[in-house]
Amino acid sequence: MRYVIRGDYVTKIALLLKTIRELKGISQESLAERMGVSRQIISMWERGDVIPSKDNLDKWIDTLIEAKEEI
Repeated sequence: MRYVIRGDYVTKIALLLKTIRELKGISQESLAERMGVSRQIISMWERGDVIPSKDNLDKWIDTLIEAKEEI
């Protein structure tokens, strides 16, 4: 994990990923399970507290793209 150097781009990426997850109707818990990480790390990424690694960012995006909406 790399700690955030506060920047506008980090905030925008975090907000974008959170928004996509919410629009898909996927909980942080469900996303975490699908990715094999903790719900707390998803929360930290979405707040911009921590920047996900490139591998985790790729996995996050792939998971959101493949995910069906939850009811």
